[in-house]
Amino acid sequence: MRRIIVALAFMLPLSANAGVLEGREAISRGDYVEAMKHFKPVAEQGDAEAQELLGVIYRYGRGVKIDHIEAGKWFLMAANQGNSEAQLYLGLMYQNGEGVQRDLATAHMWLTLSAQNPQTTNRDSLYRQRDVRNLERRMSEQQIAKAKEMVQSWKPSN
Repeated sequence: MRRIIVALAFMLPLSANAGVLEGREAISRGDYVEAMKHFKPVAEQGDAEAQELLGVIYRYGRGVKIDHIEAGKWFLMAANQGNSEAQLYLGLMYQNGEGVQRDLATAHMWLTLSAQNPQTTNRDSLYRQRDVRNLERRMSEQQIAKAKEMVQSWKPSN
């Protein structure tokens, strides 16, 4: 019995990864409905990459009706686990008030976290830092201070 439990423990991450790979293959064929079938169960199990990809599907209405609230839900789950792309999307959603109440301090926090994230390439980090500087031009000193405090206190949920 113990061997079965150990074997299942090692197979679970492989099956989650397989769901993401199959979903990505479906996207490459332009079959977003099929991709959703692969991403959703894996995302519900907590896979941050699948959650981020579901967010993209809902944000851009690929195979589904555009739904910024649903996109934001999936982006938040992935961003809280440290997914840099989800952090970027969530920052943009808060900046523009897409599916969430517009909140520049929260937008600043997510964009900053994405820029500082080790998953983010150097080039993308520079772009995101530029976006943060541009956002700061529209923020009060209090909002900026609040955003920086939020960055300092943020911890990933995984």
